[in-house]
Amino acid sequence: MELKRGENIGWRDLPKIESPFFACSQVKRAFFNLYGGDRVRGIDEMLRNNARGLLHAPRRDEQALKGLLEKIEHGQIFLIHGLGSEPFSPVVHWESEDQDQGRWVMTMSGDGLFARSNLEWIVHRLLRDRGEGAAASSWWDQAVGGAKEMVNEMGRRTAASLSESVGLRHVEKATGREIGLATEGRDLLEAENEAQREGAQWMREHGYSAASAGLLMAAVTQGRSVLRDPKAFVADVKAALKHSRSESEALGKAGLAQTQRRLGHEADPRYTDRFHGPDGMTRKEGQLAEWEAKGARRDSRSVAKDNMKNRQGSSAKNARRAKQMTRDKARKIGQPSNRQGGPYTQEEIDLWQEVFDGQGDKQHISVHTNTETGRVRVYNRDKRGIVKGDPLDEFKMENFEEMKKVIGEAFRK
Repeated sequence: MELKRGENIGWRDLPKIESPFFACSQVKRAFFNLYGGDRVRGIDEMLRNNARGLLHAPRRDEQALKGLLEKIEHGQIFLIHGLGSEPFSPVVHWESEDQDQGRWVMTMSGDGLFARSNLEWIVHRLLRDRGEGAAASSWWDQAVGGAKEMVNEMGRRTAASLSESVGLRHVEKATGREIGLATEGRDLLEAENEAQREGAQWMREHGYSAASAGLLMAAVTQGRSVLRDPKAFVADVKAALKHSRSESEALGKAGLAQTQRRLGHEADPRYTDRFHGPDGMTRKEGQLAEWEAKGARRDSRSVAKDNMKNRQGSSAKNARRAKQMTRDKARKIGQPSNRQGGPYTQEEIDLWQEVFDGQGDKQHISVHTNTETGRVRVYNRDKRGIVKGDPLDEFKMENFEEMKKVIGEAFRK
């Protein structure tokens, strides 16, 4: 967050302006806390402007704070959020059915008469200088650039993981130089202008987890999106690419994520995704459920078997896994590991102890996604791992074409 005077506010700042009431609250918390998590940039600059000729850092005392808060209340100074955060009570928003046509609307209450008047002057100044049609372009392009970088990073990590798992070395043909895919992998989506490059740089500096759902929404279509639930789409993409070794496996995991959301299952926080283990553990109304995700180019209800001929999703398969985890893996709790899932934890072993005590007897669910059509079919399985009864659910994967496009780009060689 940053403090700015009215004359320094640009188009990209408008949707990020916090209301004076909440801005004062934020500044109060940050004023005497120079290095804390609530830090606000620009406080010293605002204080220095009030004391002409002051070269050293201005004093931060109660009198200085009072004067600063008065200027915020009167709209002489505004608090602007950064790209990765949103105002709690925005004073301006872009009202439109799309990002090309629309208008800026002020939502500040009538109580802040001076602040509202100053804000109206800022908007009129910007309209006069640039025209309303270009109002949203800068901050929207920043969002697109940040989103593209998020998709690019997921693609690089996936490529590096696949390369490491199969022991491949990628060499540049022209120079013979070995390429580190985690840092030098080809970008799937390139920035097209300076604002997009700025958004991508911000994402690299502040971490990819900070990306909002709207950012990835923009990247998927490289323009104006029609996704119904962008936040859920972001979560599905992340779940799909995590530890996946192929496009079909990733699409199967995307179908799993949407199924769990549709059926109201919440992930058990003790579960860790590991090689040869189930694809998920959830708990609903006190009942534990184990999940398998399958992706194939045709409709199928089949699952794999272990070397003891136990089907995935069977009590015998799970009881065997639980025995291995509680007997062998429990001795490795906390030990450093570069294997999928990282070090074993006590909470993870406790989960498998619960499975072991129940002899693998719990709900077993398999999710089968047709990777050509996006049709998802969900089945209950009995203790032997055999499909039981009619499908629990059957649906077309939401945003299937967009999902397949992003996942396909991530696995493109």
